[in-house]
Amino acid sequence: MHAELGLTFVCVTHDQEEALVMSDRIAVLDSGEIAEIGTPREIFERPSNRFVADFIGGCNFIPISIDQSSGFRLRNGKPHALARGTEGLLAIRPQNLKLGVPEEDAAFEADVHVSDVVCLGTAVRLALRLGSDVELTAELDRQASGTTNLEPSTALRVWARQGDVIVFDSSGWSGHGRWLKHLCARTALIGVGTCGSRSFSGRRRFTRFYLSWCLTPILAYSFWKVENYVTLPDFGLQNFARIVESAVYLSMTGNSLLVAGIVTICAVLLGYALAFYVALCAGPRRQILYFLMVIPLWTSFLLRAFIWRIILGREGVINSGLGWLGIAGEPISLLLFNRFSVCVALTYVFIPFVAIPVYTALEKIPRETLEASMDLGASPAYTLWRVILPLSVPGIIAGTMFTFCLSFGDFVAPALLGGPSGMMISSIIISQFGAAFDWPFGSALAIVIIVVIASAVALARWMERRYE
Repeated sequence: MHAELGLTFVCVTHDQEEALVMSDRIAVLDSGEIAEIGTPREIFERPSNRFVADFIGGCNFIPISIDQSSGFRLRNGKPHALARGTEGLLAIRPQNLKLGVPEEDAAFEADVHVSDVVCLGTAVRLALRLGSDVELTAELDRQASGTTNLEPSTALRVWARQGDVIVFDSSGWSGHGRWLKHLCARTALIGVGTCGSRSFSGRRRFTRFYLSWCLTPILAYSFWKVENYVTLPDFGLQNFARIVESAVYLSMTGNSLLVAGIVTICAVLLGYALAFYVALCAGPRRQILYFLMVIPLWTSFLLRAFIWRIILGREGVINSGLGWLGIAGEPISLLLFNRFSVCVALTYVFIPFVAIPVYTALEKIPRETLEASMDLGASPAYTLWRVILPLSVPGIIAGTMFTFCLSFGDFVAPALLGGPSGMMISSIIISQFGAAFDWPFGSALAIVIIVVIASAVALARWMERRYE
């Protein structure tokens, strides 16, 4: 089915034979962690650790020391995976143990006694005893020489070829397994090691210095006061008390939060739908549509906001169209200079800020995951809700933060399109630094914006860590 239909199957099973027969690649899990990933042949013939060797197919484990023979002989030199004086294990599959005189490429041989003989039809399973405390199992073809007339307590010599002997150290890892383990650790070290940490720490210190250098004057001014158009460095909380005590400024702050919330919700819904279509439904037109999605960012923010003044104006496109269709006898004045026009313009402006990170997140979703969901009987809606949406959460969080932070502090759209109901806190800040010449109070209002945005970013960071 996989070859003919081109479908991808994800099979979770405890049946080793099923996994080995049906799979191109196998991931063996130990206590919820991936112990090894590889092809069935790689995992069966060269397992990287003791757990995988014992779990897949079963294995004989023989404790050894590099300085002792422990009742058997090692040919062709000492086990290369062990240092001198250390202990470890030899791992040999039951199918790889042979009877009789060892061949030239034998790496292991030992004298054993038969404990039990079990007939498996065309094969014979032997329970063997090596010394006093090591039990071995061998599975041999019944037609092989030396397998007839075997009885308990029969003395035999068993051996295994060089390529059939795996050596584990005392921690249970083979030579190539330890190399892979070391490589993973080394890779992690490169990411967070001394050099990388120092570079990241340097960038973080520079960011802190830059932000402190920019925000310290604003923070200092917010505690000063103005008398007779003169700014006096008199420390006090009168500016913040003025914000809290005045219904006007609280209303402006609430209106800014409301506009930012509406714009964020609308932009996320429209931006996600756009990104979903471009990433998963557009097919060969995806690159062209992505290019068209990015083009608005090349134009001026002021121009993109001002165009809605033409569209929503009394003689704009909408009113002209309604008048031509005979729906409205006179221009509709409710379309412009209010909260509605500000929200429409900001939503249009910030849709790309949502669509681009969501598109990036959707692009990273393996198509095999979606195919597996469909193969398991999930409907398209269920796949969207339980597979696609959770995997695209990082893009949604990034787009949400871009939209909320930028729209909450925007002053261009309110200035061009907002009337009395479209005024936002940024408009008051501009007036305080301009005509009112009250820089301390304007700085206090700016601190309010910074606190709100910082809180939103902290919340987004918490949500991002939760979904990692």
